[in-house]
Amino acid sequence: MPNEELAGEPGLCSKSVDDDNSNLTVDFGFFEPVSLGNRVWVDVNDNGKQDAGERGIAGVKIDLLDEGGHPVTDAAGNALAIMTDSSGYYLFDTLIPGKYIVEIVKENLQQTNH
Repeated sequence: MPNEELAGEPGLCSKSVDDDNSNLTVDFGFFEPVSLGNRVWVDVNDNGKQDAGERGIAGVKIDLLDEGGHPVTDAAGNALAIMTDSSGYYLFDTLIPGKYIVEIVKENLQQTNH
């Protein structure tokens, strides 16, 4: 019986078949997209931590770079860059898993007073 069906499921074979033509070192490139984000804020006490009461900074340009320092681009070849929202948050989503550098563009970051 070369093609026994499993529990009424048409087309499913219950016997193992050797396949000398398979290559298990190749995949289809499927991946789960990842997200990367955080917040730009005024660090009033300069401790490097987001403490209660420290406000976010809106309108700061954030560039996304690969681990070599080159701009990450979208499918059209445009560099990925976003602005922080009104609370200082930003989010890059639907990224290919990997290592990234988040660059805050200093020219867009205005001097803040503590």
